[in-house]
Amino acid sequence: MPVDTSRRLAASAGIGSEQPGGVRSKVRLLNVFLRMHLLALSITIALILSYTLAGLFLVPYLARGAAQAYVAEELHRKLAVGEITFNPFTFQSSIHDLALSESDGRFIGGFKTLLVNAELASLWQRAIVLKEVRLEDPDLDLIVESDGSVNLARLVPARTADTAESGSLPRVRIGSLTVANGRIDFEDRSRAAPFTTALAPIHFALTDFRTDLNYQSAYAFSATSLAGEQLEWSGNFTAQPLGSTGKFAIFNLRAQTLDSYAQEQLPFKLASGAVTLNGTYRFAIDPALTFDVQLPSVMVRDLTILERRSDAAAPISLPQVNVS
Repeated sequence: MPVDTSRRLAASAGIGSEQPGGVRSKVRLLNVFLRMHLLALSITIALILSYTLAGLFLVPYLARGAAQAYVAEELHRKLAVGEITFNPFTFQSSIHDLALSESDGRFIGGFKTLLVNAELASLWQRAIVLKEVRLEDPDLDLIVESDGSVNLARLVPARTADTAESGSLPRVRIGSLTVANGRIDFEDRSRAAPFTTALAPIHFALTDFRTDLNYQSAYAFSATSLAGEQLEWSGNFTAQPLGSTGKFAIFNLRAQTLDSYAQEQLPFKLASGAVTLNGTYRFAIDPALTFDVQLPSVMVRDLTILERRSDAAAPISLPQVNVS
């Protein structure tokens, strides 16, 4: 190839025509470009790291302090909390070994584990959207005092004017809410002799709960007393307006339990026996309070009745009674 032709091709390609100053300028631009990208990458990594550390450590720390301060200042009680975890990427949080007690240290209630799995859909649905809520091993002391007041009622803070005016419920959606292996210790001190009993284990399941108007949420509840008495309760309810319909069943309710609670209100003594019943109910408060219960069948087995004042009289025994 002729020399002149080679020079023309090289010139058209820009080869050999760069001046030293142009090369240095391009190198400087390339360095600036790389430094900007490195700076942006460093900032991104720092933000992700800060967000991760805040979610893993700062959120649990703030949550613990806020909860304990609220219980101490507003409820005048004590709150002990074990480990609190929060995953800033899956929005799953858990609370372990929580215990609520009176100011003098008397136990009120608590649980072993509370798991809450939130969803990012809360942002665009403008609602509290929870995929799952699971409560494990809750324990509650329910006490009716001698004056008829209930210890749990004192945990409700006084309503302010602002909360009294806002009657609408916030939008809440829960895909699955379960309570596993719960326990309730009940004591009624308003009786002549205090009545005590316990329900354990308690299981509760709620699916697709929503506070939307007229939305029906399905639930199922079961509990067993220490004497082997069983309660099963299921149906659906609406949060707006508040109401519920469903069915219930009680198995092997001991006559001694009824007698122990009724005490002197019965002119006779229920010495032995067991009651099994099932029924349906309907409850509503809008437009007026409505509460209907139907008992299609009641069965009593091995019932023995004695005079309360004297055991000398012959007992009345009923091997089986069926009421439909």
